Amino acid sequence: MSQYPFIDIAVHEKVRERFARGEALVVFTEDLSGVLWANGAGARMFGNASIYDFIDQGPDIRDLAWRQMTTTAGQLGAPFGPRSFLMRVSSGFERITVQASVEKIVVGNEMAVLFAAPTGIRSNAVRDVARRLIEGFDDPDTHVAVIGENGEVLSSTPGFGALALPSNIISMLQEG
Repeated sequence: MSQYPFIDIAVHEKVRERFARGEALVVFTEDLSGVLWANGAGARMFGNASIYDFIDQGPDIRDLAWRQMTTTAGQLGAPFGPRSFLMRVSSGFERITVQASVEKIVVGNEMAVLFAAPTGIRSNAVRDVARRLIEGFDDPDTHVAVIGENGEVLSSTPGFGALALPSNIISMLQEG
């Protein structure tokens, strides 16, 4: 199974707008045997708060949400043909129904399956959106931040501040 840098998938034409909206996203191998990429909301949708643990361990194949997703994904044909379905997911002490979709996409040189579902979170406040973009990164050696247009750190993982990056470096990151 190939490994892809997080940002390479986050900017994929089929992912970037959904990622920016804060949707739950997961890219599975074409045969659904592994997870190539996930955002925090996607990992949580399948019962895991950590992106890295979800990629390493995969989803719980006994879970109802997984079975619903794989049934629909099994009906996919050629790439770029999304298929919508209703999916029951855990939300606190109850199960709620969300409108989800799956479609085949090309990642690198291989086919993959993109799962997407709205999270129901409606806040569009800049700092809330920034926080949602980086949630699920729990590795203490991974440092992620969302930099605002004026070079301010809008949200970051806990270890990012310990890097003590000078403001000129943060400005360079913001320009990149």
